[in-house]
Amino acid sequence: MPFRKADIHVLLYESIPGLGQKGEIVQTSLGLARNYLVPFKLGYYAPRLKGKAILPKTWEPRDDLGKNAIQTVLPAFFNPTTISSASIANAPKSKKTAENQDAASALTSLGVLEFKRPLIDPKGRRTFGSVSPEDIVTLLRTQHKISVEKGDVVVDGGRIKEIGDHTITVRSPTSSQVTVQIKVVAE
Repeated sequence: MPFRKADIHVLLYESIPGLGQKGEIVQTSLGLARNYLVPFKLGYYAPRLKGKAILPKTWEPRDDLGKNAIQTVLPAFFNPTTISSASIANAPKSKKTAENQDAASALTSLGVLEFKRPLIDPKGRRTFGSVSPEDIVTLLRTQHKISVEKGDVVVDGGRIKEIGDHTITVRSPTSSQVTVQIKVVAE
């Protein structure tokens, strides 16, 4: 059995939502009692005898499961037979869905994206500054009017740090993956 810190019984001086009403003896964590209830005079430790709280005979631990259960409320016009997978599939496409499909088709017809970066060594291939997913997203938005999120751009190694041709993967809004060619050239 895993170790669990002991709870403590507290007599509440004030009603506290989610914990109990004024005058109740509640079982709470030691930290809540020590750091909140007792210093703010909202409750005090229940008397103890030989390590056990002296509780009234009628006291029982509260079971909040029934009180706090969420009830499902259905609208008056809800008819479960009217909604089916077929009716959802035949529903008219929303504007957002059309935009997502346009973005996906624009990504597939996209040419090579070109970035210019200075070289660290004129004879080497390493660039001073890298091409990050943020740079790719910015280029797609400004030049090609394609809106994708930074998390949808997958670059091997996180960043491109060498000149040359590279392939990245972009997750389109329609959940398909499109490969895009990146060309990094020296300034």
